[in-house]
Amino acid sequence: MISLSGQRVGSGRRRLHADSWAVTLAVAAFVGAMHPLPVPVWVAASALVATMVVARPLPLILGVTMLSCSLASQAVAGSHPLPHGQFNGIVQLATDPTVEHGRVTAEVRTEMGRLQLSAESSMARALVSGAAGDRFVADGGIRELRYAMPWRHLRGVLEVRSVSSALDPTAAVAFVNKVRSVIATGARVLPSALRPIQLGFVIGDDRGTSPVVRYDFEKAGLAHLMVVSGENLGFLLILARPVLRGAGLRRRFMYCAALLMVFMAITRFEPSVLRASAMAAVLAITILSGRPASSLRVLSLAVVGVVLLDPLIVHSIGFRLSVAATAGIVLLARRLAGILPLPRSVGLALAVPVSAQIGVAPIALFLFGPPSLLAIPANVAAAPAAAFIMMWGSTVGVLAGFVPDLPASLLFWPDRIALEWVTGVASVAAENRIGPFVGAAAVALVVMIGIRAIRRRSERWMLLLFALVVFLPLVVQARTLIGAGEAGCFDVARARICQSSGGDHLVVASVGGDADVTALLSRLDSRGIDRIDLLIRTSSSASARRAIAELSERLDVRRLVSFEDISGTERASAQSLRVGTIAVTIRPSRDRLEVSMIDGFDGPR
Repeated sequence: MISLSGQRVGSGRRRLHADSWAVTLAVAAFVGAMHPLPVPVWVAASALVATMVVARPLPLILGVTMLSCSLASQAVAGSHPLPHGQFNGIVQLATDPTVEHGRVTAEVRTEMGRLQLSAESSMARALVSGAAGDRFVADGGIRELRYAMPWRHLRGVLEVRSVSSALDPTAAVAFVNKVRSVIATGARVLPSALRPIQLGFVIGDDRGTSPVVRYDFEKAGLAHLMVVSGENLGFLLILARPVLRGAGLRRRFMYCAALLMVFMAITRFEPSVLRASAMAAVLAITILSGRPASSLRVLSLAVVGVVLLDPLIVHSIGFRLSVAATAGIVLLARRLAGILPLPRSVGLALAVPVSAQIGVAPIALFLFGPPSLLAIPANVAAAPAAAFIMMWGSTVGVLAGFVPDLPASLLFWPDRIALEWVTGVASVAAENRIGPFVGAAAVALVVMIGIRAIRRRSERWMLLLFALVVFLPLVVQARTLIGAGEAGCFDVARARICQSSGGDHLVVASVGGDADVTALLSRLDSRGIDRIDLLIRTSSSASARRAIAELSERLDVRRLVSFEDISGTERASAQSLRVGTIAVTIRPSRDRLEVSMIDGFDGPR
């Protein structure tokens, strides 16, 4: 029997049946990795081979679950925390070094396993200029991690006392780092504020991004743009198409595999990159075998492959969000575009971010709260420019790495305009300047979809999902505004915040040089705080001054007290201030201010 679309109904049912089993297989692998069991790997692998011989879905699912449990148990055992002790040996950088608050941090591979390296920047100058894959001889001590991060396979912290000169890198490492260096060299002509954004779009290296810009992208729902994913890989495959087209099927598969390995190495094997690369590999295998598969089946099999290769990745929030967003797009984007009362191209441009939001909603609601309502229009406005930045940086940006500054500046002129546009969209959306207009447009759009959905009963469930994504942020935003006066003192992002219990809703904050400005802004925003009546800088360090300047970009700071403001005899004794119902006591010490806050109606905090 043949349907009106020209497809055999039986084949459609078989495809749906195969997709359902593939999704079940992915869920089984995920659940198995979440619950490790000490089953010998050879036993689990033998059971899986036996189930593949039987060629029945249910035994295969049980075999994958058993193997996933076994591999996860082995990975957990390999990540067991190390005892305190001394270290002297060769370390290989697993991530690019980051300099923050006067310290160099990076993840390193050692003979003891993977460790979190930490060192004073003055003691580890050789590390600052290093890159992932470089090797050094380090001397220091090992201590326990403060926070467990199982998906990183970290066994402890290596506090480095000294680092010798770098050892010669392997040819593969030298090639990968040379490619990244050329791309980074091309971006040298961009302003310092835009350069890390450019590199984040192209190779996922967003080190040096301003905390304020990072906060804007997160609040606007655009943080995913600074993470390399399937879009970058798809464009790379398009560039390689002339070479791939002229090769045979098997040789084409080998070229694709080599390209995927280079791409993953350049982008540092991030979770979203692994997911996209695994999907590309599964797709290539299905084409090579002559058995094309649906997008949902490709995603499911890719998840199975990635989880079996690295079972602990199931604990990575980035991997979960990447899979969930892709699943939302695969399942909902085309259907939602079909019921939107808009031209097909415009409807699809709107349907993709909405579908991604629906996909990540179960995870995002639990971890971060509902996404901003402005995330949908912000994504629609920023996506074309983001795609241009990625394509331009991957092609013309590489050429700019080989030419002098003047021609490189001319080459990057269109790219700079696109970067300014994306950051502008993020800033406008983060500051919620167009919130009321977007809310009214969203309500009108839902009403229009509702009218259309009434005529198409099969699509009413789509209307429900779309309405949830649109209206839930409105409800949460209203609750945030209503609860903006909630009193209390709390510690967040290595800063202290106190909100008065009086009717004036006054706010006092003490911030030092180690404060996480991005997290602090997000927490204040979740409580509806956009003004600080008294901001105390507890340190005289440059990082503390920078943190205050960054906070002042997004908050209305009424009064600032710093270490330098307390002079002469005042340093010998405590100084008391009163902000509404909040009593603040400042005790100067040798290099910082000790601050305590007491709310008049709420008691000491």
